[in-house]
Amino acid sequence: MLFINKIQMNKVWVFGDSFTAEINNEDWWGKLYIEYKGYIPKVYCDFIAEEFKMETRNMALGGMDNYSIFQRLCNNIDNINDGDIVIVGWGPTTRFRLFSETDNKLLSINSPSAIIGDDEYFFKNITNRTISEISVNRTFPIYFEELKSWEKLITKALKNNLMFFWNWSDPSNKISYVADNYLTICVETNNFVFDCHWAEDGHKKFAQEVCDILKKGM
Repeated sequence: MLFINKIQMNKVWVFGDSFTAEINNEDWWGKLYIEYKGYIPKVYCDFIAEEFKMETRNMALGGMDNYSIFQRLCNNIDNINDGDIVIVGWGPTTRFRLFSETDNKLLSINSPSAIIGDDEYFFKNITNRTISEISVNRTFPIYFEELKSWEKLITKALKNNLMFFWNWSDPSNKISYVADNYLTICVETNNFVFDCHWAEDGHKKFAQEVCDILKKGM
C-alpha cells in the first residue's frame, strides 16, 4: 500500500529526456508548439500530478543520456519522501557521455552518426570516429539489460514509493511506440511543427495509462 505523507503534499518526481521534460521556448520545436497552442502545453507528469492531487518535480532534460538520468535521480534521492511517486523515462541506449576537458563537464553524446556530420563533438583525447563506433555498438539489445539492473536498485532504494519505468525507444516495452500509440506534434499541427515529440493530447493519453498502472499498485 502506498504511504501518503499527512504533513506535506506528496510529489510526482520524473526523470528523463525530452519526452518527459517541460516544453519550453529554448527548443526550436517547443517554441513553435507553444506559439501554435497559445500557451505552454502540459506534459504527462502534470496530468498524473493532477490525478493524484500532488505536486510535480520535473527533473528531466532534453537530450539526456541514461547515465545522466540515473545520476540526476541519485542526486535527488534524499529529497524524495515516502509516498512520492517516482517515474523514470529512459532514453535511447545509443546515448552515452564523455568528459570534455574543454567544457570541464560530462557531455551527452546523442548521435550514432557523429562521424557523418549530424553532430560534431570535439574532444582532446577521443575522435569522432571512435564516438560513432561506440554509439553503433550500443545499438545491441543487451544494453537494455543494464537499465533493468538499475531499475532493481532504484526500486530497492525507494521501497516506500510507487515506481514506474518506461522507455520510448525500446520496442519490447509495453509503452514504447511513440509515433504509433500517441499523438505527435507534427500530426496535431499538420506538420506546421515538424517534430515527433508527443503533442499535449499524446501526453494526456500516456498519463492516463500510467495512472491506471500506478493505481493498481496502491
